[in-house]
Amino acid sequence: MVNINWKDLEKFGGESSIAEKERYKVLRTKLLIGHSEKKVFAVTSSLAGEGKTTIALNLARAFKAAGKEVLIMDASLRKHDFKELFIKPAPGLGEFLQDGLPIEDLIVKGELGNPDLLVNYQGTDNSTELLENNKFFELVEKLKESYQIIIIDTPALADCVDSVVIAKASDGVIMVVEENRVRGEQAFADIAFLEETKTPVLGIVLNKIKA
Repeated sequence: MVNINWKDLEKFGGESSIAEKERYKVLRTKLLIGHSEKKVFAVTSSLAGEGKTTIALNLARAFKAAGKEVLIMDASLRKHDFKELFIKPAPGLGEFLQDGLPIEDLIVKGELGNPDLLVNYQGTDNSTELLENNKFFELVEKLKESYQIIIIDTPALADCVDSVVIAKASDGVIMVVEENRVRGEQAFADIAFLEETKTPVLGIVLNKIKA
């Protein structure tokens, strides 16, 4: 039995104001209307720390609030952003790709209005090779049978090529850009790189805007 501190997860995603919650609803609605046939969204950024995990988690919550069956997947295999939330260790994506664990052993069922979670608990140095294996793509296809929306939180593009591999398993990418941190040329170069791999970039979220 996997135990997780759901109240801590609320803090992890940040305390959203009413205005911020409305912006997530707007993003959700745009995706539902403009890309109604898509159900797997990868969320990435040029650099680490631009807020993509917070965006991914709160977008997943927005879909959940709309009555969707939602899963958020932590696909950053080189680290484990959600590790501190667990009361005890749990198998995750890395273990599945290496050891072939049953899918049902990986899913943490959501509580308190949160989506279901598929996390990565142990870091690994051969993340790209694991993700390039057909097992990852087969996992995503299998999960699509149970979930209406899957949000995949990826590593930053500057950290490794993993996000490009992960994005190929998605229906499209949401690019998070922190205001006044990432130069426009870098962001557009990263978007062009994704598009060169035939990965559709569905939109850009400008984050951490200074009032």
